[in-house]
Amino acid sequence: MTVNRPFENLARNVEYIFQETQCRSVQAEPAFNVTRGGHSVGAQDNEYNAFARAFLDAYNVGKNYQATVRFSGGQSGVIIRYVLFSGRMMLWP
Repeated sequence: MTVNRPFENLARNVEYIFQETQCRSVQAEPAFNVTRGGHSVGAQDNEYNAFARAFLDAYNVGKNYQATVRFSGGQSGVIIRYVLFSGRMMLWP
């Protein structure tokens, strides 16, 4: 699923999917577009932090449903692992 601002809706949306379907795995792909139909050079740190917090909330929802919540870092079909280090989300393939 593509996740746009407000990222705070992610956990609620993931919970809805797990409640209403037999789905047991969700992959979220953050979209940091700052203008409609366009892209910026980069998102602001607060956007990255907002997504990281929302993702962790959604991840915990998944655990409650014995389901998997992952996110993609921009390559379609590639799952990226994550680790939180000193308040920043670190990515590696």
